Amino acid sequence: MKLHLYIVVTPALEQTVHQVQARLRQALPDLSFSPAAEQQSLENCLEFHGTADCTGQEAETFLHWLNNDPDGEDGEYWAYGFNTRMADPAIYYFRLEF
Repeated sequence: MKLHLYIVVTPALEQTVHQVQARLRQALPDLSFSPAAEQQSLENCLEFHGTADCTGQEAETFLHWLNNDPDGEDGEYWAYGFNTRMADPAIYYFRLEF
């Protein structure tokens, strides 16, 4: 199955993006990422996308590693870092589809 991840990180530094991407790859090594871009509606944030081929079990494990209390169901999940625990404190928001 194809996993698609959209991530917003803060602060808006390339170093932050690389740190978060490295951490995400620890949990799902086959993730590939788009270049980061400024997030237009949020101040001091960058956004990027990630994709990977994985099994359903790998996707579920990754989801629960990524966040302790995601919203959503049926393969579409999201969470904000200000009210839940993210896998990396620089993650402001994610949306995960699989």
